[in-house]
Amino acid sequence: MHLFLRHFSFVRLSSAVLFTLILFTEVQADVFTLTDKQGRSLKAEVLSVSNDQVKIKRNDGQTFNLPLATLAPEDQEKL
Repeated sequence: MHLFLRHFSFVRLSSAVLFTLILFTEVQADVFTLTDKQGRSLKAEVLSVSNDQVKIKRNDGQTFNLPLATLAPEDQEKL
């Protein structure tokens, strides 16, 4: 019984440490300088890429979706 309690305490402690690490770890999206087919560039965090859309967040905090087809071929490949 004593061994069980020691194991249970270790599991509780491990869970608490893992939860704390997850809670205090800031997840940061990748920052890219994206260029469209007209040569205009925009530095933004890439939040997700799904189907034919890329969700980005600009430096001013605004979040929106861009069609991948509007980006330069190199950036389409990268994403």
